[in-house]
Amino acid sequence: MSQANTIERAGVRPLTSGSAAELGTGAWAILLLACCAAVAIYQLRPPAPNPANAPAAEFSSGRALAHLAVIARQPHPVGSPAHAEVRDEIMRELTALGLSPQLQTTPTISNILVRQQGSVGGGKALLLAAHYDSVPESPGASDDGSGVVVLLETLRALRSAAPLRNDLICLFSDGEEAGLQGAKAFAYAHPWAKDVGAVLNFEARGNHGPAVMFETSEENGWLVAQLADAAPQAVANSLAGDIYKRMPNKTDLTIFKEAGLAGLNFAYLDGINHYHSPLDTLAALDERSLQHQGAYALALTRRLGDADLADTRRPDAVYFSLLGLTLVHYSQRLVVPLTVVALLLLAAVIWLGRKRGRLTFAGIGQGFAATLLTVVVTILGVAAAWLLTGPLLHRRIGRGAAAYNSNLDMLILSICAVLVAALCYVWLARRISGWHLLAGGLLWWSLLTVLTSLFLPGGSFLFVWPLFSGLLALALGLVVPRRHPLAAKHVAALAVCVLPGALLFAPVVYLTLIAFTLRSVTSLPVLAVPAALLLVLLTPQLALPIAARKKLFT
Repeated sequence: MSQANTIERAGVRPLTSGSAAELGTGAWAILLLACCAAVAIYQLRPPAPNPANAPAAEFSSGRALAHLAVIARQPHPVGSPAHAEVRDEIMRELTALGLSPQLQTTPTISNILVRQQGSVGGGKALLLAAHYDSVPESPGASDDGSGVVVLLETLRALRSAAPLRNDLICLFSDGEEAGLQGAKAFAYAHPWAKDVGAVLNFEARGNHGPAVMFETSEENGWLVAQLADAAPQAVANSLAGDIYKRMPNKTDLTIFKEAGLAGLNFAYLDGINHYHSPLDTLAALDERSLQHQGAYALALTRRLGDADLADTRRPDAVYFSLLGLTLVHYSQRLVVPLTVVALLLLAAVIWLGRKRGRLTFAGIGQGFAATLLTVVVTILGVAAAWLLTGPLLHRRIGRGAAAYNSNLDMLILSICAVLVAALCYVWLARRISGWHLLAGGLLWWSLLTVLTSLFLPGGSFLFVWPLFSGLLALALGLVVPRRHPLAAKHVAALAVCVLPGALLFAPVVYLTLIAFTLRSVTSLPVLAVPAALLLVLLTPQLALPIAARKKLFT
């Protein structure tokens, strides 16, 4: 077979120059994809700590650590002498700030409450919450000593400026580790509960990593908009919220939501080996994570403390962090219309391909099956790597909790997923045209867009926006006449069209693996499936070296 026929079979056209050929190779396209993914993940990093001598109006992790050194000195479960010492320490610090703390006691717990009056009376109050008890075996530096000192340092910073418009209530809840007892006592028995318009709850499930807004109340559109305005670099996505509400996990916010309060939940999640263990110490805590929590607390308290909290309910939002620069958000009411538009565009692009004699239904069906095959092979390949690298990945720390979620582990398995998927598509590109592979893959993106739109709307952004850009890539390829040279600008445009998928998927996959870890082989599809789906969008580029070097895989 001649090289021209091989190129035609691969579904691409000759490039106009050697530089364009280099640009168009699958290796360059994959490298571009990987770089974008790496940047998106890097942008999740928490901010640098603020020293103890930072300006008075700013949150300082350095100042907060001074309190934490006392609170996290030893385990302090409910009823223990150490627990009473921590309670007394919090009361002393609040009094030193010029506030008048009070105790809400039941036969088993003692909540600490303080209320700072706003400049305008009669409106709804903002509630900040964190629990001060620990599990019996842990000093609780992160869970939830960090939340306690976030509240103390936020109160100190607020006292250095003009008062907020609204009242501010701080609840240092007790008995969270013993069945959310403190939250229940406040929500259902304390008279201040009826005054609350919104809640910010601060937790931790590790010892480092970015602080994530991982849970919201229902009808969260207004609160998400406030978060986007107050903390545009917030780490958050609506898929996490949709998944969390289907899980059995509970925090104090669970009780506040049941009581009808609107709220947001924050936590840093990396370092699960330290969670509820003797390893949760002050020395092990990453100060940057504490600073990140505090930055949220102070910015949002100032924002919500001056907002009208009488009506905080709006239709649920779809939201996601974009390159650590902004929190994109829009109403879930747009999810179905966006899906319909995407499906109409898919039909239009397929019609264009058929009209120009570039696509056939049989070829698209082959591309659809090829994508499924690649997904399965990629999952199996990553699973094999996970098993073969056992001595590296399956190490144990402390009390025996498996540390499967280090960045090195994820990097190794991510590279494996990309290599397996790329090799699979390269092999398939010898048998199916690049445009048919892309069109068949976009059918999968369309199917997943429909499914998430109907059953997991908070996660629909992961599929609908890459689908739009993938359709644009396919349309760009189809409008160039058959056998016409594929210019460098066309190849570059095809590569750029894949970038939205990498920018959206990379942080979500990273945070998901931090949250669920790599404890078992069942977590590996979180890596493998996105790799296979993203690389199918690069199949025209992956087909180029096959066309140019027909003896590459014989």
